[in-house]
Formats: sequence, C-alpha cells, structure tokens
Amino acid sequence: MRYNRFLESHLLNILNNFDAGKDKADIFLKKYFKGTNLGKRDRTWIRDRFFFYMRHRLLFDRIMEMRTDLCVVIAMLYENEPDEELNKLIDEIKKKGEFDILFDHSFPIFLKNKIKEMYGDKYYKWFNSQSEIVLRTNFRKIEKETLMSKLSEDGYSVFPTEISPAGIIVENSSSNLKNSPLFQNGLFEFQDESSQLATLLINRTFNTFFDACAGSGGKSLAAATFFPHIQITISDIREHLFKEIRSRSKRSGTVIDTIKYQETEDKLFDTVFIDAPCSGSGVLRRNPCDLSLIHI
Repeated sequence: MRYNRFLESHLLNILNNFDAGKDKADIFLKKYFKGTNLGKRDRTWIRDRFFFYMRHRLLFDRIMEMRTDLCVVIAMLYENEPDEELNKLIDEIKKKGEFDILFDHSFPIFLKNKIKEMYGDKYYKWFNSQSEIVLRTNFRKIEKETLMSKLSEDGYSVFPTEISPAGIIVENSSSNLKNSPLFQNGLFEFQDESSQLATLLINRTFNTFFDACAGSGGKSLAAATFFPHIQITISDIREHLFKEIRSRSKRSGTVIDTIKYQETEDKLFDTVFIDAPCSGSGVLRRNPCDLSLIHI
C-alpha cells in the first residue's frame, strides 16, 4: 500500500477544512492543489481517497468511534488492504448487519428516503458509485471510430455507449483528459449519454433551437454536433456562464448565440429545451458531497 506521512498530512488537512468551506468538492480540491507543489501522482492519490471517503462517510464515522487514524483507515479500505484490527472491526459491523447500509447509504435522511421512494433500495449502491467517464464525439471534426482509435493510442481503454451514436465510455482514466490535445482541439466533450440522447429528440427538419436553461451549454453543443444546420440560441439566469459557453463553442468549431433571459419575450423558435427542474443525480455521483443541488 502506497502511504506516507506527507500524503497523510495533505489528506487530513483537506478532510479537516472541507466541511468548513462552501465550495463544491472538485472546486475545493482544485483550489487546494493550486496552493501546493504536489505532483500529478500525489494529487490523484489524494483525490481518489478523498472522494472514496465522502461516498462512504457513514462507515468511516462508525469505524472512527473505535479508531483515531482516519487517513490510514481510508487508505487501507480504498486499496482493500485492512490490517488485523480493522478486519475485526469490519467483521463486528457485518455481524450486526450494518456494513452494507453504512457503506452504500451515505446520504442525508431526506435524500435516502427520496431514493428509496422513487427508485427502490437496490439503487442506493448506484447513486453512491463513481460515475463513468462518457465523451461525446464532435462530428464536426472527427468520426467516432477515429477518435476511439486515437484515444486507444494514447493508452485509454474505450468502448462505445449502448445507444448514443456519438458516445464513448473511458474505462481507465487516471489522468486528466482535459489536458489531452484531443480535447483541447475540440474533438470531444464530456457529456453523459442521457444528455446526448435528449438532444437527439430535436426534429431534424427544424431550423432554430433555443436552450432556455443552458447551464454551461452541453446540450446546445450536442445539438450543434448532431444538427449542424440549426441556428442555436441559449440563455440562462446565470449569465456568468455565457463566457464558458462561448469558449466551449469556439473550441468545438460551432456558433452559439447567447441572449439574456429578459430579452426572449418576443422571440420565436422551432424547438425549445427547458431542462428544469434538474434532479442533480449526475452531480451527486460525480461530486458526492455537493448535496445542495439535489432535488429528486
């Protein structure tokens, strides 16, 4: 097991300071790492174990009633290498029939009840698992098969999504795909398959498209990929996101018009997308401690 006091001190510092802040987990970590000289390998080690802790926090809380070395316990459970003492504690928890609940049900009570009500007990594990990395091919610049070959050449294990014609699942990404020249040159975007499929509902004979709750513009960029003839306009009450949308559209080689929501009153469009309310379930799997956005 790779573990040392240097890594422990950083992980413990993150655990102690995260709850006191207001940032989402990924933003918190980005800010933290920016203020250090940690290398890529160390950042990955810390990030993986931090999110593992957040996904299974109830179990760690129980274990720490009987131990004090939290970071060591996190590292041992993450790598499935518990010492004799930890094995005994886990066996005791399992004998009480509590292990699976503590491991897979690390949600606030209100969210736990909602998941059970809407999806059933078997979906706790799914909600608490790490989401897979899904890419959407930018057909304006490359074919999916060609992109998959290039990703494979770069060492990634990839396979196509089940339904979306543009989707690619990346299995073994321990590196930052956003630093890949393939991404920086606009050959793909990160997008869940469900979002890709929602965009495919557009009638291909239509000429104008309006995304009323665009966020950072993922569905609009997908629409531009699937239907290059459609004129796309987006809006969102969070106007600061327009800068990111413009940057993404430039990278992908598309043109997307932005408009303030107050200026849409007299506009007409063939297709209008309104992604509201957002359940936030995808956010929960990618950012397990960002519970403020969950509305299911």
